[in-house]
Amino acid sequence: MMIKKSNLLLVTFAVFFVAALFTADRELAIQYRRIDLKDPFKNFGMVPVRPYKVLNISGGNSYTVRIVQGTAYTIRLMNSRKQFFRMEQHQDTLAINFTVSNQQYQLPEQCTTGLILTVPALAMINTSGINCELSGLKQGSLFITQEHEAILRMKDLRLGSLVINGRHSSTVTFRDSNLTDTLRLTLDEGSSVDLGPLKTRSILTKLKGNARLVITAANLNNFVK
Repeated sequence: MMIKKSNLLLVTFAVFFVAALFTADRELAIQYRRIDLKDPFKNFGMVPVRPYKVLNISGGNSYTVRIVQGTAYTIRLMNSRKQFFRMEQHQDTLAINFTVSNQQYQLPEQCTTGLILTVPALAMINTSGINCELSGLKQGSLFITQEHEAILRMKDLRLGSLVINGRHSSTVTFRDSNLTDTLRLTLDEGSSVDLGPLKTRSILTKLKGNARLVITAANLNNFVK
């Protein structure tokens, strides 16, 4: 029985199509088996960066930005958020714009981590609009400014002097163990700081414009004598 040329071409195309699908599926399976599913950074890619002292970071609050102490300056960016990331670096200043959307349905600490910055030390952090967690820094001093409803959680810090300037309903919450000799706060326009279990020798405050400082009787026992 003769096979029409058009049918032969169709059968040939189908064979090649199935073969291509099989090859692609096999390659994907090989790549998947190479992934360490226990690696917490498996969904992140590295972004090259030089050492810096000042961090300016702005953006939305639907993803958490984590700043943690480490032995080198590194940036890990979630692969699916690359289109929302812009970075410029001039001398000792790094500027990041992480333009993810804003959200109001999850607690800030429940948001997925989209960006991880590892730093040995920083002199200044300027935040605008982002949802940030700062942990592990051990250094002499640190200056922080917040604006446009920026959110900051602080954990396991050991600082000689900490200065925080906040406005535009920004918030700072001290979590877990934090220790500083001197804390200086300048809060305006509805900004707030919750001292949590912070241990400090002295607090100097300047509050105006409906700013709030949250301190409890238990906090008073944490003042270092």
